[in-house]
This record gives sequence, C-alpha cells and structure tokens, in this order.
Amino acid sequence: MKKRLIGKVQLTYLDNHIEKKYQDSSEEFLHKFFKEKPESERTDDINKLLNNKPSWDLYYNLIPQRKHILDWYPFNKKGKLLEIGAGTGAVTGLLTDRVKEVTALELSPIRSEILAYRLRDKNNLKVISGNFLSYDIKKKNNFYDYIVMIGVLEYSDLFSKEKKLNFNKAYLYLMNNIFSLLKKGGTLFLAIENPIGIRYFSGAVEDHYGELFEGIENYPQYTGIRTYTKNQLKNIFLKMGFKDPEFYLAYPDYKIPRLVIQEDYLNNYDHSSLSSLYSNIDLAYPLFHFFSEVMFSFQLRKERLLSTFANSFLIVAKK
Repeated sequence: MKKRLIGKVQLTYLDNHIEKKYQDSSEEFLHKFFKEKPESERTDDINKLLNNKPSWDLYYNLIPQRKHILDWYPFNKKGKLLEIGAGTGAVTGLLTDRVKEVTALELSPIRSEILAYRLRDKNNLKVISGNFLSYDIKKKNNFYDYIVMIGVLEYSDLFSKEKKLNFNKAYLYLMNNIFSLLKKGGTLFLAIENPIGIRYFSGAVEDHYGELFEGIENYPQYTGIRTYTKNQLKNIFLKMGFKDPEFYLAYPDYKIPRLVIQEDYLNNYDHSSLSSLYSNIDLAYPLFHFFSEVMFSFQLRKERLLSTFANSFLIVAKK
C-alpha cells in the first residue's frame, strides 16, 4: 500500500489497483490540466473547453451539470460520506462542499490522481485507488452516514468473487458490503441506467455494449456488465434490507441531468411533465431516430408508465 499527499488530499494506492483498463481518451489531458491548477482556479478554462466542441469523454468529465444529480439533496453538514467509483471527481467536489468528510474510491490510478489534483485544495477529502470489493474497509472502523454509487452497480460482476458470470448473483457481494458500511439510518444513493429506457426503443444503442436493443433483449452478449429495471432494482434493495427505497427519475439521464424528479410526484402530476421534453443527448454513440422519444413520453405518462421506462434512475434508500 502506497500513499502520497497531493495538496491537502491524501491519495492511497491499494495493492489491487488497476493500471490502464478503464482509461479513456480524455484522461491524459485531464491529468495535465488539473495538475497545473485545481478545478477551483480553472472555471474560465473549463468553460472555454466546453464551448469549443470537445470530445464526448472530455465533455462528460468537465460539464458542471453532472452535479445536478445530487445538488438538491439536504445533506447533513456533519456527515461522513463514501463515494464508490468517483471517476475523475465530477461530482466529488459537490460532496466535499456538503458534508464534513468524504472518502472517494476509484479503481483507476490515473483517474484517482486526476481527482486528487482536481480537488487538492479540499481539506476534507481522501482518495483511495483500488478495488472496493477487495478492500476490507470494515477493519478500519469506517461507517458512513452516506454512500454514493453513480454508474457502479452495472459493473459488479466484473469484480465479484464469483468464478462464473452470473448477473442474477453479481450484485449480492457488492450490495452486502455497501449495506454493512452504512450506519443505522444511513443513506445510499445509487444511479444507474434503465435497460428498458425509452431511449433504447427510440434509437439509442446500449451504453456499455454499443449495440441496439442489447438491454431490451436482456443482454444476449453479456460479458459481466448489465443494468437493471425498476422492479429488479426495487427487489435488490429490499432483499439487501433497505427500507422503502425512493425512486427518482433523472432526465435526460443521470449522467448529465437537467431535471431530477421523484417518482410519486411524477405519477400524480396533473399536467404533462416537463421531464418528457428532455430527450436523449448522449453523444458517446450515433443516435438513430425510430420515433419521437418526447411524444412517446406523453403517451406513457397517460398510462402511468413513464417511470417504468425512464432512461435512468436515482435510488435513495435508508438503512
């Protein structure tokens, strides 16, 4: 186990860290970019980059809109938070501003370093580079008021201890560990795509495989990555012991949300929801247009099915 100090941030490399497996085209640039100055001193530079037609990878890592997924939540300022799969820190900065202490876990060393350089002026942040499922964090008496997992559950089978791929069991080891790390009354935030989201019917390819209808057909090319429907997610949370998980719908999706709306509010809203106007904007893959996602959303709302076919979910669950 190796440690280093980057500004005010302690970065710890676990023995099980992964070298290059999750690197994308933006990360070498971001490493140099934030090594020069932290995010707090680069607002104008970031805005210039975003206004100059950057690559999707760069856009996704820098767009401030990423923070909307949780910037509305009333966190306890004295809380202790664990972020799993923190990436390059697009949401982490928000979390450090809302709670007393943040521990950010990230598999990739280069992403961990980008995160540490990006937020090196934060004195309440620790960064750990390595596989969460191989790190016995319980022995360190780290029990949290909040755990944040954004875009993580779908990869659980890649890092589970199961020798054979089995997406019906993949989440068990991960979620059991998550549950055990929360204090009684603690809150888990989990964001994930919906395999039967409207976008996948109307012409978007599945995010992780780049193929049309992959999630709709229940992942025939399954290689260890998959997302879950609303009912599947609800069953997972109840099985793990969480109480009455609340579902929020992020539009157009959790990656770059313009609107986050509670499911019960949406289902009981008398007028056509503004959320149906926010159609897919994912630029990672070509987008086909088989029919209007917006018009179909209106139809689904009339049948009270809009939440079932939302593009993605944010689940807020208490222990």
